[in-house]
Amino acid sequence: MYPKRTLLSNSRFLSAIQTDKFKTETLSVSIVMPTDKKVSPTSLLALSILKRGSERYKTLGELNLRLDELYATAISMKGQRLGNANILGFSADMLCEEYTDGKTDILGGVLDVLTQMLYHPLTDGNGNFLSSYIESEKNNQCDSIKAQINNPRAYASKRCREIMFEGDPYGISLLGTVETVSRITEAELSAAYRSLLSDYRYDFFYIGPRTIEEVARRIEEAFPCESHREQICEVVQSVPKKRADKVRRVTEEMPLAQGKLVIGFTTETNIKSEDFFAMKVLNEIYGASPVSKLFMNVRERLSLCYYCSSYYDNFKGALFVSCGVSPENREKAEREILKQLSEIVKGNVSDEEFEAAKRSLYNNYRSLSDSPSHLEGYYFCRNEFGVDCSIDQCMERIRAVKLSDVIRVAANVCPDTVYFLNGSGEEGEDADE
Repeated sequence: MYPKRTLLSNSRFLSAIQTDKFKTETLSVSIVMPTDKKVSPTSLLALSILKRGSERYKTLGELNLRLDELYATAISMKGQRLGNANILGFSADMLCEEYTDGKTDILGGVLDVLTQMLYHPLTDGNGNFLSSYIESEKNNQCDSIKAQINNPRAYASKRCREIMFEGDPYGISLLGTVETVSRITEAELSAAYRSLLSDYRYDFFYIGPRTIEEVARRIEEAFPCESHREQICEVVQSVPKKRADKVRRVTEEMPLAQGKLVIGFTTETNIKSEDFFAMKVLNEIYGASPVSKLFMNVRERLSLCYYCSSYYDNFKGALFVSCGVSPENREKAEREILKQLSEIVKGNVSDEEFEAAKRSLYNNYRSLSDSPSHLEGYYFCRNEFGVDCSIDQCMERIRAVKLSDVIRVAANVCPDTVYFLNGSGEEGEDADE
């Protein structure tokens, strides 16, 4: 299954995978927003207000009732950071019409709801967003920001990323801070909303039994034509961070039974690099699998931590190791984490480790075709970066990786930031441990 891609009117693109494998159809609309150093959470807040109601569906209850009439269609808001871009929008999952009574135009109904949400928001008599909705969504966004600290493992990873990419859009949270969200005015929201409609590229993605020609026609009929908008078709940019001259170390305190150690590494490699697949195999060997070096040595053999794993950002090219560790074992754990990387650089990887890593990645790629959301996520991201590589091609590239390739890319992996969330032991262990 490989998507076809076509240009719609103005700066709108449609990617479509025609398949009858699933009983549902998926249609998403993504607004691609290149970022700068002054990223604001205002656009995300504006989008969250749009899902509260429209001119035709004035309340969330009315909107949900209409979705129930469309055979329990689900529409969710999407917001993610992709390299140096913000991706905002909506995604709809609907039942294929062949499994219905055939009397309901589900796709037409979904397109109507989406256009209502985007182009006909519920406003007061002066064309402004309802103040009650503004305050409610500001509170929700502030609550989401505050809730981040309730998951110390995720919070530590977030703080390491912020510190490592200080001054880079990648390090800035889409949610913003409580202070910035609280200060957002109605005028700023209105400006952000107008910008969402006219200043950015729209990417539609469809998965289901319909042809791309039919879906393109239905979208163009449903969505207003923004004739004043110039064509915007540039791919998303994301340059890997360069190696730092000195490792940055930051320690913060939190009342936890265990500390959280996160090490951020530069790799000089991302999805557009020739060594990308070797880097994927390296990450699997290092800490991304249950039989990785970090798990088998730092966690199991030496019992230095409660968990230890690695994560590789395909698009920014950063590698992160996350570890739950008692404060007294922090230095030992850090030394062993770095030692296991050096073992790979030295070529101390068994045939079993190497083949297990490639099998794991191969199976992960193969399973992408079992889920519409995974299919969309895979191809959408590669479309945005201008990378033309099917799932089958990825699996072949993984098969072709040699141990010498892994050793070569491992030599370029360098620690950049060491963040430690020091647990004082005043509270119990994290709920996820």
